[in-house]
Amino acid sequence: MRAPPSAYGTSPAKWEKALPGAFDGRSVRGMADETIYVIDRVVTKPGCARRFVEAYVAEYVPGGRRRGMTLDRILVSPPVWFDDDSNTVTITWTVDGVHSWWEMTRQSRRDPGLGEWWSGMDELIVERSRTMAAHADDVEGLNDV
Repeated sequence: MRAPPSAYGTSPAKWEKALPGAFDGRSVRGMADETIYVIDRVVTKPGCARRFVEAYVAEYVPGGRRRGMTLDRILVSPPVWFDDDSNTVTITWTVDGVHSWWEMTRQSRRDPGLGEWWSGMDELIVERSRTMAAHADDVEGLNDV
């Protein structure tokens, strides 16, 4: 049985011990297709940031990887695990080009488990949003579809 991510601390390098292959912090810049960044921003309820991050890494990340995303980073702001205040967790994924983004999106829309997972996180979060971004140099190529 694998130890929970909390046993390894909060560093993605340490999470790799808990979930081999879950974190790929490599830079994907310079690949054949333009990189699209998928940015999840989650404001946690007071005292819930650590539990949310642990659940995200253990339960959400494996599915994100199966949908073709590469986990780039998880940032916690401010960088303190508050007991009595909220944190903002910013999770950045990458996908390689428009085709991969559409494939990830198609798979996500067909997976009822994603909505169920996020509903299960309601007790830990105040709000969440997802945005997409790209390097300014890649925008022209992304518009040529």
